[in-house]
Amino acid sequence: MYDISLENNIKLSEEMLFSFAVALYTDTAMFRTARSTEFLYLSKFLSTKRFEEVLETIYFEKIGRKNFVNQIGNTEFYEINGLSIAVCKFNNQDEYYAFIDGLFDALSLDVFISIIPEGIKVHVKKRHVQKIYHRILVPLQKRLNVKRGHGIWFDFYNYNLMLDALREYKN
Repeated sequence: MYDISLENNIKLSEEMLFSFAVALYTDTAMFRTARSTEFLYLSKFLSTKRFEEVLETIYFEKIGRKNFVNQIGNTEFYEINGLSIAVCKFNNQDEYYAFIDGLFDALSLDVFISIIPEGIKVHVKKRHVQKIYHRILVPLQKRLNVKRGHGIWFDFYNYNLMLDALREYKN
């Protein structure tokens, strides 16, 4: 949309550009999968705003520190077929994003399964997206007829079925 607006000399509002910056941040898994092109776009999308405002937009709900730390303490870790997998329950997506943003790489995870009120949200290391997410988890989701949107498997909470499917994964 941004490129089309440039081609047609359409000036986008600062709010619209900022929304692109927020989307770019989340769509690139907090820049983990971003390349130079995405960072070039980010510089154009931010305009006069600071990157900190993107983070404030993403984390719009206050995270209860004590509860969040307790939830992280209850994280279950699995080593399945050479994959480092974690499962954790959160109260909202902000807690999920905080975990991904701060702990996913620090814990050397390949797959993170989060149980949130809406259902299950999965984060997979970029190098495993095709092999794991598209070849194993998406067929499982379709077989179980689970509705999915924005990475959430709505009203689905049985992460053990995901773990069972991952046990069949051949690295």
